[in-house]
Amino acid sequence: MKKIILIRLFLIILSLSVLSCQEYLDEKPFKYLTRPNRLEDLQALMNLRNLYIQNSSMPEVLADNYYVEPSVWLAATESDGKLFYHWDSKVQSNRTWNGLYNSMVYYPNVVLDQLQNFKETTENRVQYNRIKGQALFYRAFAYYQLAQLYCRPYSETAKTDPGIPLRTTTVIETPSVRATVQETYGKIVGDLLLALDLLPQQSDVPTQPGKAAVYGLLSRCYLSMRDYQNAGKCADLCLEINADLIDYNDIKLDPLPFKRFNKETVFYSYCGNTLSIIGNARGRIDTALYRSYSNDDLRKKLFFKEMLGTNLGSQQFYGCYDGEYNPPGVFNGITTGELYLNRAECYARDGKTDLALADLNTLLKARWNNTVTYPNVTATSATDALEKILTERRKELVYRGLRWSDLRRFNLEGRNISLERNVNGQKYLLAPNDPRWVLQIPDEVINRSGMPQNLRDQ
Repeated sequence: MKKIILIRLFLIILSLSVLSCQEYLDEKPFKYLTRPNRLEDLQALMNLRNLYIQNSSMPEVLADNYYVEPSVWLAATESDGKLFYHWDSKVQSNRTWNGLYNSMVYYPNVVLDQLQNFKETTENRVQYNRIKGQALFYRAFAYYQLAQLYCRPYSETAKTDPGIPLRTTTVIETPSVRATVQETYGKIVGDLLLALDLLPQQSDVPTQPGKAAVYGLLSRCYLSMRDYQNAGKCADLCLEINADLIDYNDIKLDPLPFKRFNKETVFYSYCGNTLSIIGNARGRIDTALYRSYSNDDLRKKLFFKEMLGTNLGSQQFYGCYDGEYNPPGVFNGITTGELYLNRAECYARDGKTDLALADLNTLLKARWNNTVTYPNVTATSATDALEKILTERRKELVYRGLRWSDLRRFNLEGRNISLERNVNGQKYLLAPNDPRWVLQIPDEVINRSGMPQNLRDQ
């Protein structure tokens, strides 16, 4: 039986791969697409983890957790992410756009389209709902990533700001048009709320979502929208299902500290499309960031490793929550650590200082060297607590692909954060209101679809 399913799946993937290579947003498909005729075929398609690691490391490339030496930048190529390092105004990434649309949007749409050919019955309802919920979650996860790169951050102008194309079918003839930012986030939230009613509390494997993962992604999405009430509520609901934290005192360096699918992983997602400019042979951790960790904070030892050779004193990132990749890259999945920080931030913004500090201290105790007394974090006010939580947010979620989104929402709140790169003697600045906080859509997509491009200053 397993062999038959694998043969069916191979035929499906073979035909779909040919189709997706024709540029999902525009080209017409071949007409001989193999049609799955069993729910097991669709579940097998959802089980193919390699289809869902086409996440982009671009948010980490654009952010300020790392730097590269001038000689490294000069030797890098455009495909390494060289021009994105200093936010070149004209650079585009077909790889990022196509990787998310042609895999993480397209294949869930295949499943959702094909599910319409099946009759939901009492006997197959659990399986049917699980498959549908997984597809909705994967597509929402892709849309969320695209929104962080190709849309302005969610603000009071979200009703009119251009969003992304919301492809909800594999029918290629359907025109690709840009929704608004409000419609984009509305679709993400709407799909996730539908998935909540379809999925079990927790999945059997972290690569597939359960309700905990849906709540986690909803919390992340609401945080980007600065809807802190719902972000905190969803973080709380996720932590009701799984509140486990790793005691970093139990972690050994052998040689990579963290194992794949550890108990903090609510949903596993890895950026297989990692741009090499941030890799540990090139990217060096921002010096101020590294120095912000106490010597008794075990993250300083477990997240970073001193560069070898001529770069003594420079630190490289080694703390990926997927110890099977060497060199480690960007894990952008959902963890309980992130959810504790989400809830703590929302508590602080709501004036609930004691609850905010309780969450923060719960997290930090699990990161602290237990041979010394843990210095309980205190605050003089909710505002003081918020600042301490945001400081720890950056330290905990380094190389998780979240810093870029955080910076965009912080600047909407008046924090006036600029990013700066020094490349070969030249200074590059990304000011808070610069249009380069939004990437350009690939020209080939613009030319084929006719949709409007993200503007650049002349």
